[in-house]
Amino acid sequence: MGLAQIYKKIMVYPTIGVADAERFAWIRNKVMHVYYQQNLEDRLLVEKILHTCLAPYTLDTTDRMKRLYQLYATVDDHAVKAINELFKCQNIVRNHVRQLVNLHQSEEDDEETLSAIQSKLQVLSRQLPDTAKANEYIRRFSTMLGSDARVRTYMVKLLSPDCTCKKAEECVREVLKKLGNPTQNNVFYMTIKALLERIAPVMIDYEAVLQLLRYVDDSVRGLGEIDDEIGIKGSERGLQLLLMLALVFPLSFKTDDAFGHLITFLRDEDDYAVDVSLQIFAKVGEDIESTFPNIHSCLVPVLVNLAKMGSSKQGKHAVQAIHVICSNRDQLFMQIFEMPSPAVAANWLEDDEMSVEVRAKMESLKLMTRVLLGLKSSQSSLASSTLRLMNTLISHQGDLMERSQINDAEKARLRLVAGGSMMKLAQEPCYADIVTREQFQTLALLINDPVYQVRERFSNKLHKALMTLRLPLEYLGVFCLSGNEQNKELRVANKQLLVANISKRREYMKTHASASTKKFSILPDYVLPYVIHLLAHDPDFTRPDDSTVLKQIQDCLWFIMEPLMMRNENYSYSFLKKLIENIKQTKDAQAPDDDLSNYKLYAVCDLALGIVMNKTTNFVLKEFPGEPVLPAKLYTNPDRSYSNNKLYLPQEFAFTPPRVRGKAARDALLASLGRIPAKVPKQSSSAKRGAATGGTVIRVIGGDSGDFTYEEGESSPGVTLEEEVEESNRVKSGEEQEQEEEENEEEPAEAEKVQEEEQAPEQEQEVEEEEEEEEYKPQKSTRKRPVTGSGDAPTLRKRTRGVKKEEEKEDEADEQEEEEAEPPKTTRAKLSPKKRTQSSADSPQKSYPMRRTARRGNQNGQTSDGDEEAAAVAGEASESISQTSTDTGEEPVVKRKTRVARR
Repeated sequence: MGLAQIYKKIMVYPTIGVADAERFAWIRNKVMHVYYQQNLEDRLLVEKILHTCLAPYTLDTTDRMKRLYQLYATVDDHAVKAINELFKCQNIVRNHVRQLVNLHQSEEDDEETLSAIQSKLQVLSRQLPDTAKANEYIRRFSTMLGSDARVRTYMVKLLSPDCTCKKAEECVREVLKKLGNPTQNNVFYMTIKALLERIAPVMIDYEAVLQLLRYVDDSVRGLGEIDDEIGIKGSERGLQLLLMLALVFPLSFKTDDAFGHLITFLRDEDDYAVDVSLQIFAKVGEDIESTFPNIHSCLVPVLVNLAKMGSSKQGKHAVQAIHVICSNRDQLFMQIFEMPSPAVAANWLEDDEMSVEVRAKMESLKLMTRVLLGLKSSQSSLASSTLRLMNTLISHQGDLMERSQINDAEKARLRLVAGGSMMKLAQEPCYADIVTREQFQTLALLINDPVYQVRERFSNKLHKALMTLRLPLEYLGVFCLSGNEQNKELRVANKQLLVANISKRREYMKTHASASTKKFSILPDYVLPYVIHLLAHDPDFTRPDDSTVLKQIQDCLWFIMEPLMMRNENYSYSFLKKLIENIKQTKDAQAPDDDLSNYKLYAVCDLALGIVMNKTTNFVLKEFPGEPVLPAKLYTNPDRSYSNNKLYLPQEFAFTPPRVRGKAARDALLASLGRIPAKVPKQSSSAKRGAATGGTVIRVIGGDSGDFTYEEGESSPGVTLEEEVEESNRVKSGEEQEQEEEENEEEPAEAEKVQEEEQAPEQEQEVEEEEEEEEYKPQKSTRKRPVTGSGDAPTLRKRTRGVKKEEEKEDEADEQEEEEAEPPKTTRAKLSPKKRTQSSADSPQKSYPMRRTARRGNQNGQTSDGDEEAAAVAGEASESISQTSTDTGEEPVVKRKTRVARR
């Protein structure tokens, strides 16, 4: 016990360094070896040490399972057997006590029940030291169970399979309260306490099992933090621990999350993980079909496939699991044990069935891969030549020299090994940079290999490498080719692998602040440029107007875009739209001068843009944690000198977006297009997408009520959505301008009076100046009539009698010459009343009282007598000034004043 306390102080609650702590690691093995002693007291002491010192039950679930996992992974094989035996013995004692409590609950006093109770008491007394005294106190406790309903209730809760660790501690405390004072002299109390300590599940419950599954899952995928701390890979020991706990605590595994982790193990490439998972399902899989129907539907195809195609151990354990889980086991067994079809037998062989030559080639490929991983240098020509060799092997369908001297099954195995070796090399940055685009595209086609086993195993290898976050983001786009998968089960499995990878990357961004510096290589949303480029170079995609291939590419795009759009709480419609539009402004870096390659790239972009517009249900703009940047090795720099709005798809690929309701959604959609939603007229329509040559487009119909619908129509050549919305805005602006003019014509009289009072001194001063100038001009009879200027309020125009026609023609010619010499200005007719008032106030020239007086005329255009007199005086003064200035040689000034007076 002293050694256990030292271990607890140093290892569980560390106060010294890791190097010094390892000097005490031998204690755990020494303590667990004591369990092999024949003395029962020594074995009970080891059980107590395990629960209180080696993996203290007082810790929270995460730390408790971490200590148990570390302990199980680092002790020797003898200690592992001791731990397994310890848990099994506790489970045996727990089952005996549960049966005793059930006998007391039956409330039957017949001889058979009493005999069964006596038998159980004898068995339980042998599980405690000093059997004679223990038998006496256990009989006394049995009597208490029969008489005290409260004690019996707590015992039922304690022994329930779904009892949690916290509930178990509470039940033990309540039962011990009924046993008297907790002292050493109270032998009855100490005996029953020892019994309860053996049966209480204070270490394992369903939360503990789930946490342990997470640790083992990380270790299997190579991401375990505990493995880094202990310096070894503990996945094998972790799986053994899960298998032992499945036998002792089977109900703790019966949760959706736990079964999900186990199914993930079944799809893993690690054969040992698959084998252990099958054994766990065989132990805990009872009632899955009725309790967890979704898990059952996903699990059965995997079990059948493993029974057919797995190793001998996997086949045996898969059959056992099917026998436990499935009610229609007879039909499944007939399906499993039927003879394989000739095609399957001819297309795939296991390792022991292949020729020595092919096995030597496979081991040679693996050997070259290990050598390169050890070198980790891209400067050597060995890496480039090895990658070319593997790429040639895949492109030649597994026959390197194309001599047709090996069968199809051996070719399939060589293709798979070559693809797996290339992915291993790509996990190192120095080798990932030298993988060419053509080599990557050839490697990606393995997920569409004609052999089912190649497709399945390649997908699992790809998933495993991506989950380590060491494989570049572009390899995540390979999953898009699973959109062409004809096997429904494999398609669903690949979709689950894709979703798991996307979730892993998003979770990594949330939990690691340092990942923000490399978000372009981690965030799954940036995989879309790689997907578009990969699909544009599909070998079957030879013409951008091939409808059959375009439909397949559309399925591939939706396969990978669906989890990015529909299962993303931070989905940004504007980000994806801008990302695709940016690609259309570039050229294919793989063949920038090839028009056909660029047209195919733009056609795939249009398909992706159609999916974004058609499948988006929430147009609310969200800030995306990144800019829509493009990988430089795939695309050239964007050409901003023009806007590539041309549609590169055939007519049948026109789409109808869903109806969008709500003002917020409408505003967000138009804002993403760079327009203010309020400017869209109620009855106008704008093209969803413009076609350069005309054709069917989708038009957006907006209304004041907030509804937003779409309809199909014919688009004009070269007319885009932005241009039509601009035209609608101009129409709306004209209507608003006319409305504002009508409102401003009816200004209140008080405002006119204020303006008249402000300009009264200026009017008086100008009238005096004009009267002085009038002395130099002969009086002429005039007649005045109101006229309406174009676009202005009513003004006065003076008609002078007795003036020669030649003078009028000269004045008009002078005005025309001066107007042509002046720069064009905005006419008053084009300004709204508010803008005309502001421009008049801001002008450095004096305002003319005659014009303002005329504007305040009555509604039928006539002015008052005082206004007519003022107009006459202004006209006479202007003519007098014109004559006087002509004599003095000030011709430019004369022309300007004459023109102003006439206006």
